[in-house]
Amino acid sequence: MGRGAIGEVAEGLVKRGVKAASEGVSKAIGDFHRATAEGLKAAAARTREADARAAQGFKDLEHSGHNSVPRVGQEPKIKVLGPGPGTTRSLGDIQKLPRGPARGAPGAQYVRDLYQGGKEATQPRRVPSLGGRRVDVPTKDMDIEVKHYGRFKSVGGKMQSVPLTRRLQEEIDKDTYLRARDHSYRPVWMFTDASPSADLLDMLKARNIEVVIYGRG
Repeated sequence: MGRGAIGEVAEGLVKRGVKAASEGVSKAIGDFHRATAEGLKAAAARTREADARAAQGFKDLEHSGHNSVPRVGQEPKIKVLGPGPGTTRSLGDIQKLPRGPARGAPGAQYVRDLYQGGKEATQPRRVPSLGGRRVDVPTKDMDIEVKHYGRFKSVGGKMQSVPLTRRLQEEIDKDTYLRARDHSYRPVWMFTDASPSADLLDMLKARNIEVVIYGRG
């Protein structure tokens, strides 16, 4: 299947130019949660059907004159940056932290200092079937999701990246839904150590979510 069923879904979205955001996406998410290796092809097919229903449901938004609403198929902004000034700890310091859940808070604080953002907050609008969306670093003009996964090499020497997990897929679906209904909502995903996997980057690009990748400090 090449890059896998998720990659196929992203490519299919880009080819059709469909905005993948509505309650219909929740059906595909449920399939994703229950999918096994053999069931991923069926999940991809259901996702395509849900996206088609989503496009129909958002027909009014597409013709509303809000040119700031991104469209699936447009190339999102992807930046690769180095260390930034004015932070409590340097990028190099937080990248040296041991791998594990405890890395999350220092990573978010680094970005918070860098962009003068606020504390983690939950968006007031809830997403049907998925619930609320917690934003790591809300700023004046961005809603930043920080991924500070540890970078390491596997036994085979391959550099590990941030995978497209079920939880991350849900976060992407929430961002897609919220942005379609609130034109001021601007999700930006920042990777402060390990880079996104091919599948994850493909999905973010398909949903037109901006990505910032930081190099080693």
